Amino acid sequence: MKTLKYGPSIYFYHDKAIFDGLSQNQVTKANIFSLLFQKNVLFSSLEVKDDASFYLSSYMFDYYDKTKLAEFLSVSPRRENISSTSIDNANDDGQMILDETKVKNCLDIIKTKVSSKGDSNAKIVKKSDSFILEVNYKDYDLTKPEMRQVVPKTSLIEVEFSGGELNLRSPANDFSMGLVSELKLQLNSIAGKNLKQFSIDLSGVSKASQVSDFFRKLISNIDDYKLYDVTNVKLHHPEIEGDDDAITSRIKKAMLHGEGVLSSPELKSLFERGFYVSHIQWESLEVGTASDKVSFEASLKNPEEKNGFTYQVRFINRYSERTKNFVQKSDAPSNLEKKQLHKKIESAARNAYQAIFSQDIT
Repeated sequence: MKTLKYGPSIYFYHDKAIFDGLSQNQVTKANIFSLLFQKNVLFSSLEVKDDASFYLSSYMFDYYDKTKLAEFLSVSPRRENISSTSIDNANDDGQMILDETKVKNCLDIIKTKVSSKGDSNAKIVKKSDSFILEVNYKDYDLTKPEMRQVVPKTSLIEVEFSGGELNLRSPANDFSMGLVSELKLQLNSIAGKNLKQFSIDLSGVSKASQVSDFFRKLISNIDDYKLYDVTNVKLHHPEIEGDDDAITSRIKKAMLHGEGVLSSPELKSLFERGFYVSHIQWESLEVGTASDKVSFEASLKNPEEKNGFTYQVRFINRYSERTKNFVQKSDAPSNLEKKQLHKKIESAARNAYQAIFSQDIT
């Protein structure tokens, strides 16, 4: 007879946790009435939601009740920014260092380690030019109400073969970045040496204005796209050494939102005061007579250190031949569109990075 490694859990949600969950805005009065109806209780539609929630919380909640309430509380997670790293995968003779088999072996090690934990599982998907490690895990946030402290999430980590490089892309959160760090160690181990890596890091620039120049060059030089408008800019002012009163009297962060932000006099004034761009959202048009409008985003995860470059394709406004204009409804990009645009952003970011550092050399 197979013995369980762990015994059955004796934990259950108490009435306070249930009431807090029922009181969340996502849970409607109709949702509460449906749960009450399953317990053979009828409530008038004139009743106050809090009264119905309080009454319902006095009942025992079984597994199915908890699952139903979790569905009511579930929120589609916001798409996270992408972090990318390029790894040199060619030796001095131009031969590939790590082939598909070796990369797959590294991913298998990560997959086994992740799947050994009780609250996560992983699988590897093979594409034409890449592998994708899909990890389903639970994100814990103890600052939220008890019924919302555990959120199921999915992390997609892509390893793409691109010429003499491996491109690693992942969500820019701590869990995914931890897996990427482990993957890099495995790749170095199987290669027998530390492979050369490249990622955007502006911590070495000599002037704060060069950080803003980097973002200007990035948004203006995406292959096959032309800049349409900048809609949102967040700025950061570097920490100032010296008198504490002088530090606290300064504005550290600023944000501008609207049309034509990059050319506004307000932004120019902030640049003159030492601010630099730490986050930017912009729209671009594909070169052509009838093209879609694509909304992009790029930022520095650690603006004080000027590193942690991340990006994403936010949405697309399709061009309508009927109206000869962009449709108001925004579409999420397809997986193919995202992959193509990710490559273009990465290429533009690398070119902007090299241009910025060449200014210091010259």
